[in-house]
Amino acid sequence: MTEALVRSRIFGKDDKPTIYYIVGFRMKIKQFEVHIRALTLAGFRVVAFDSNPAVLTKGNPELLAQAMAQFLTIIKADVQGRTIAGAYGISLGSFFALNVLALPEVPRAALNTGGGSILQAVWEMDVLGWVKQKYVDKGFSRSDVGKAWNPVDISQNTHKIAGKSLLAAASYADEFVPIDDALRHYKEWQEDGVKAQLDIYKHLKHKQLIILNLLRIGKTAKFFKS
Repeated sequence: MTEALVRSRIFGKDDKPTIYYIVGFRMKIKQFEVHIRALTLAGFRVVAFDSNPAVLTKGNPELLAQAMAQFLTIIKADVQGRTIAGAYGISLGSFFALNVLALPEVPRAALNTGGGSILQAVWEMDVLGWVKQKYVDKGFSRSDVGKAWNPVDISQNTHKIAGKSLLAAASYADEFVPIDDALRHYKEWQEDGVKAQLDIYKHLKHKQLIILNLLRIGKTAKFFKS
């Protein structure tokens, strides 16, 4: 039996437009309940998700794709007969949110942080060196991991979200997401017909960027109502 790698919890009234809200690596839904409840007060139903840290920490390249499949199984069942406002991703949750955006029923996504290549982040950012080492210790090269991750990495398949709306944020000081990667993908999104907006900051660290965008509840709600 496949291990359950994702958990979900529903907030808000069942008849409201739905946001699929996915938190990041080693984060829990309960850490974001204030923000989630603010979205419900703004008129949304929120299906919130977190994921087992094992998707990155076990050194098994297949787990990330398995987690993505579990997210999509839950969401594909949930979208039936509903109005979908979009997807919201935080950090690693942005990777998953982009895959949700590729579903035909999902018109837009807001990426609190992230949006670049997960493979590039793990292999090149010092702060994630310990995660990279988990794969190296098991004999996997960057190319090996890429074969498992790239097919489910929308940053490598931007044509899948052509015509969709995307609101993202990046910072030159983000220690988890390479700014060059984020800027390159923003250009690719536009070239592939994604209606993308990228808010760029100079000095905000990853956690600071998360907090700033959580506080911008009005901007987020307006985007999901557009």
